[in-house]
Amino acid sequence: MQSIKVAIAFSFTCFTMLLNSVILAQGEPYPITQETKLLVIEKAAALFETEHVIPEIGKEYATALRENMVSGTFDEVVTGREFMIVMDRILWPIDTDGHVSINFRSTDIPADYSGNFENVSPEQIAEADALAKRRNFGFENIERLRGNIGYIDYRAFTEANGSKEALASVMSFVQHTEALIIDLRQNGGGSPNMHAEFVSYFLNSTNVLIGSFIDREGKVTDEYRTSGELLGPRYGESKPVFILNSKNTYSAAEAFGYTLQTRNRATIVGEATQGGARPTHSHRLHSRFMLRVPVARSLDPITNSSWEDVGIIPDYEIPSEDSLPFAYRAALEELISMADEGPAKREKELVLGELVDSSAN
Repeated sequence: MQSIKVAIAFSFTCFTMLLNSVILAQGEPYPITQETKLLVIEKAAALFETEHVIPEIGKEYATALRENMVSGTFDEVVTGREFMIVMDRILWPIDTDGHVSINFRSTDIPADYSGNFENVSPEQIAEADALAKRRNFGFENIERLRGNIGYIDYRAFTEANGSKEALASVMSFVQHTEALIIDLRQNGGGSPNMHAEFVSYFLNSTNVLIGSFIDREGKVTDEYRTSGELLGPRYGESKPVFILNSKNTYSAAEAFGYTLQTRNRATIVGEATQGGARPTHSHRLHSRFMLRVPVARSLDPITNSSWEDVGIIPDYEIPSEDSLPFAYRAALEELISMADEGPAKREKELVLGELVDSSAN
């Protein structure tokens, strides 16, 4: 079941970062009139009322914006950037949903711009794809650590032309490792399609439902399933997988850890995450202002819930800066406990000993 509007919703965070890097530039302060303020406030309030996945919360957002407009909160605001900051300060305490945001653009937003990217120009898409390539589709570092442990530093679930091929190359590189560490400590989310694609490398069953999006009326708008047509080799269900999280891990990155943790397929190490499980839609309010509104909620078929507000609770909760060495040692210990006597086991014991000694000094 597909809905263009919601299918792209989680992708918005990642794609918008790409587009912003392409089309935004710091310019002269943009003067804002009282008329523009009223227009932006009223459009934002109306969208919160009609689109927010939780109507009661949408109403709170709308009421807060209108009341502050009437009370004069914005009267002394003279630039577009200041206006954005003040609006954010009003919105944030209501629900602390990081997917809600008002954005000021330093350049004009096309009048036909659509939050579901139906009207984004081919040139903008091409530029965003080019930027995704320059950023290696979110893959910052791939290594084979001593002891035959794979390591993937993944910064964004980027969906662009070439993303699946890049993921396949990464999985080909680590396919012969005996355990894998996936570092999501600096991953702020991105595409639900890439989340489903990545998850599929660690589950053998295909076409298995791993998550749904539910709209404000309780209807399923999108379903995400494991893929049967991966471009790279599956890692399978037997080899140990460790996921590193931090307080900065968010949205689709949380979905990845949640999906594998609830299926007992991965061990989470690090810090509890923020808890962002509501996909959004973006709206052009004015030539300089955009609004993101949550239009659905995530639902896992196993828990019948999600990570919204509570975040991903680590199996081993430690400061994020200590999570990589911890996971490295844990992976070695687990492999050693399962290994037969021989050169491979002795190598892991040697590496583990060195790690223990270095941490003690």
